[in-house]
Amino acid sequence: MHITDIPLVTSAMPKMPKYRQIATVIEEYLVRTHPAPGEKFFTDRALAKYFSTTVVTVAHSLNYLCQKGLLVRRVGAGTYIAGNAVKRIKSRIGIICHEMILEEGYYVSPVLSRFGAFFREHNYDVISFKASPEEYRHLIDEYELAGIMIFCPRPEFAEILTKLRSEGVPVISVGYAMPELRGVAFGTDHAEMIRNAVEHLYKLGHRKIALLHSMQHSCSDIFTRAYLQAMWQYQLPVNPDWNMGASGWAAGETLSTLIKQNNMPTALIVGQTSAVAYVYNLCQQNGIRIPDDLSLLALGDSEIFTQLHPPVSVIAQNLPEIADRAANALLNMIQLKSIPEDTESAVMPIPMERKSCKSIQQ
Repeated sequence: MHITDIPLVTSAMPKMPKYRQIATVIEEYLVRTHPAPGEKFFTDRALAKYFSTTVVTVAHSLNYLCQKGLLVRRVGAGTYIAGNAVKRIKSRIGIICHEMILEEGYYVSPVLSRFGAFFREHNYDVISFKASPEEYRHLIDEYELAGIMIFCPRPEFAEILTKLRSEGVPVISVGYAMPELRGVAFGTDHAEMIRNAVEHLYKLGHRKIALLHSMQHSCSDIFTRAYLQAMWQYQLPVNPDWNMGASGWAAGETLSTLIKQNNMPTALIVGQTSAVAYVYNLCQQNGIRIPDDLSLLALGDSEIFTQLHPPVSVIAQNLPEIADRAANALLNMIQLKSIPEDTESAVMPIPMERKSCKSIQQ
């Protein structure tokens, strides 16, 4: 071992106590060099001179690494590489999920499967957690995570993500692209999806366009704002009854009310993928033909959509691209301690025209 092989603490490193900065670069050194268990480590005095700091600060750093199981301190003998140091080096990725994990083929399973496979190929274990933002830091420390992915965060989580990044924690989120967290928050621009949907239906001649979405969705507020802005942009009437935000099956009940009141739009954007089949069934029960009486456009795709009659037109999310960009960004944060400047978080949606939308005369 050569002390000069240990990276120096620089001003570019994340803001954290000096002893943690020194501990971080020593841990990087251990990861890279894999010293033999039982090998004697550098003295506190030599490290203090190398890092231009006090012996007390260095001792704090080494004690911290001892607590993590990487080093062993022996009174009167010095510091040694722990017998399980190599095993304890961070090699785990945490996925903290804020959506129910279902065995479905639309969003959750494809993204998590691809993301997990990427890190397993790079020799990382992947662990899934259910936790609140206040518990992120505890999980990182307790499970010695190399990095974390926050799955389907809410907009208000941006503050905690920003804080973790400022502390040097490799963290990304997957769900939707937050403009204020470029290179960190990956996903589709949900506002752009709504705008694309309204524009598509407008070009088909529709002027009475409704939105059905779940209030439980993390992007519910984004959907509503984007829908209203797009309708105003095209100078279309905004009927309050047509912005159908509800929870669970209540969303479908809201649509039932419109049918009974004969207050139907000519086109419906469905932001709740799981509700599409229910809407089809509801229309069939009430003699409403898709697309002759009601054009339907879904946000997000599913294999079952091609099997419905008629097949569902969608504004699809590019899930493989989202998972790949997020995984590569997190790996760069772990290995390079930085986010490449050209990293783009927002992945453009993909319009897929099938048979559920119809052009109408105005």
